Amino acid sequence: GTPRRTSTVSAAQAPWTMPSIAATITSLYPTELGVGACPYGGTRAQLDPCRITLAEALQSGAFRTQAILTNVWLTAENGYTQGFDGAVGMRPLEPYDLESLQERPLLALARRSPLLGKALWQVHRLLFDQRLSSGQDGLLVNEYASDFLRQHGQERFFLWLYYMEPHAPYNPYVAFPTQPAGTAAAEAQYLRSLDYWALVEGGTVAVPEGAQSALVALYDGGVHTVDAWIGQFLAELDRLELTERTLVVVHSDHGEEFLDHGWYGHGHTLHNELLQVPLVVAGPGIPPGQAIATPVQLLDLMPTLLEAAALPAPEAARGRSLWPLLHGEELVEVPSYAEQLHTTCAEQKAVYYQGWKLIYALATARSQLYTLAGDPAEQGDRAAMEGQRRE
Repeated sequence: GTPRRTSTVSAAQAPWTMPSIAATITSLYPTELGVGACPYGGTRAQLDPCRITLAEALQSGAFRTQAILTNVWLTAENGYTQGFDGAVGMRPLEPYDLESLQERPLLALARRSPLLGKALWQVHRLLFDQRLSSGQDGLLVNEYASDFLRQHGQERFFLWLYYMEPHAPYNPYVAFPTQPAGTAAAEAQYLRSLDYWALVEGGTVAVPEGAQSALVALYDGGVHTVDAWIGQFLAELDRLELTERTLVVVHSDHGEEFLDHGWYGHGHTLHNELLQVPLVVAGPGIPPGQAIATPVQLLDLMPTLLEAAALPAPEAARGRSLWPLLHGEELVEVPSYAEQLHTTCAEQKAVYYQGWKLIYALATARSQLYTLAGDPAEQGDRAAMEGQRRE
């Protein structure tokens, strides 16, 4: 049968993948984890192996754990497969990162020779690392997932699937139905092939005048595509008669901006188009049709799933279990926090509480204050008018 779904809007802890996922799987803030932009420039990608991840906690509870990942940040080198019995994923071809290389005992001999180390890493990757092919991500994710379920579906299992389809370059696999009338095929093709990094970093690439809605339609097509892949996965759970004993959680790690606040892509701001993400839970014992209004965070996901598995959350976890909320109990609202750590922007922090949201830039001490009920798009900064509330 069809899973019973409970949905809410959750606050991500960061506006881009690496720090957001790190926070989600550890229930710790990005600054505590040290992932994101480095103060000396560049990006620190490695997750501290001393931090307990959701997979490690479930593995200790005798769950079979498997990850199928299609984002180049979420790799074994960077520590995101901690606690998984098996992992399949993409690997970045560049830039070569000597620090992450040192995590592999096989290549420890190469620490004194970066050139030799790079050669050995490439050979190891080609010979031993399973890799997903870009352009077929969702299809292959589901194929790997189906194989895993056939082998281990009767065990207690934790399966993490990461779909990449809504991400740029906005090239959906299914026809996107929302392309505006009059958009030429050549224009749509151009938008599909945009140099994404030049676009989001404020480079010379420009969206043609009048084509903004077509670009958004391509993004929407990616959302439709991943929706189709998730539907296919749920159908496989049904086919294998696993639906009634499986808890399914669907969430995003960040949103996407199309000049909402002056940028394309994500990672640049702490506004809601990047931080407000869906969180959908379905499974045995979950009352159907709930739409929860209580503000929650992705930090809450780890304690929630561990309570569902009758396992304790780490003492250091910052989130709280939503399991009672999912079963109809009330939870008092607590402040939600997010952090901006990115190579292209100054560090910022945000807090949501009781319908208000404050964004604070550390370098400039500038504050922005919004009332979310009346201004969900955050277009009217009230910091100057609400000085006492801001403080």
